[in-house]
Amino acid sequence: MSVRKRKFLFQNLLKAFQKCRKGKRSKEETRLFEFNLEKNLFSLEKELKSRKWRPRKVHRFIVLEPKPREIIAAAFKDRVVHHLVYSQVNPLFEKRFICDSYANRKNKGTHKAIARLKQFFHKITKNYTKSAFYLKGDVKSYFPTVSHQILFQIITEVIKDKEILQLLKIIIENRATGLGNFKISPSDPTFQKSLLRQPPNKGMPIGNLTSQLFANIYLDKFDHFVKEILKARFYLRYMDDFIILDTSRKKLKSFTQRIDGFLNKKLNQSLHPKKLKIMPVSYGIDFLGYYFRNQVIYVRYGNVKRFKNRLIKFTQFYQKGKINRKYICDSINAWYAYARHANSYNLRKHLFKEHMKPFHYFLEPQNNYQYFKLKP
Repeated sequence: MSVRKRKFLFQNLLKAFQKCRKGKRSKEETRLFEFNLEKNLFSLEKELKSRKWRPRKVHRFIVLEPKPREIIAAAFKDRVVHHLVYSQVNPLFEKRFICDSYANRKNKGTHKAIARLKQFFHKITKNYTKSAFYLKGDVKSYFPTVSHQILFQIITEVIKDKEILQLLKIIIENRATGLGNFKISPSDPTFQKSLLRQPPNKGMPIGNLTSQLFANIYLDKFDHFVKEILKARFYLRYMDDFIILDTSRKKLKSFTQRIDGFLNKKLNQSLHPKKLKIMPVSYGIDFLGYYFRNQVIYVRYGNVKRFKNRLIKFTQFYQKGKINRKYICDSINAWYAYARHANSYNLRKHLFKEHMKPFHYFLEPQNNYQYFKLKP
């Protein structure tokens, strides 16, 4: 049996479907696909083996928090293909990724990144007895400006399988045409200002599993440049946000020029000038939704403010019967799961006592306000 046929076996598609279904079983498109599961998977297997698979129309919508972004959701059948491709490609690149890249990787994530940053603080300041500085930056308009040509070239340096490369090329070059479900009008100034008009042969849709993988692949060369050429010992990256710690402000300033030069020359990218900072570690660092200073991790003020606004909306929607108690409980628990990784006991207690009064009769705090249960 050929390699191509082994890759696209029904059993592999079934595993991809099961991963794709996780956390989405209640959605209509998931139920419809699962209702005729065997037929749908055999049909997909046939498309892939004959090289006739092409992406279907996508679902597009706008989210406004924490900043306006266009999210693109592929059709469920295409997401099964994305999971299949991911299972084939990710292990090959995972071996190449540096340890301190934390976005969309198994056993990584925001909390591991924050823990690592805290460890860096201790080491470089000799347990806060020495001064140090940090360089914080990110890539300007990263997802909309990724070059398809450069991305595919990087992939071909590692992936040699022609069938997988064909699928990757189709996914990368898909222009994401499809239906819109915009909460604000496309003619609204907020919409126009927030969404870049995607140029030809550039951009990755936010929302696809493959896009998350491509985002790490694209900046992997940047990671190795910082670690191996700049010799930055205390460096970590989460998606396109990165931090470098050093005892010399002058050295960090020289890094910015070399980093911007590398991004321009090798990846056709640039640093965001308004988000580039070189500051003393003692001033604290705002990173990944937390604020870290003097060995203490705080919840970022803006996130608290948005959560309070969400609670106000929940009250209004609940009174009108638009949402139920379980939805409110699940959403609050999701935010509290984020908040409890910071020093936030007093904050969590205050929010419940002062901002959740309409929900007191059906929400019951658990384990010192770590999460809530619905009262019987």
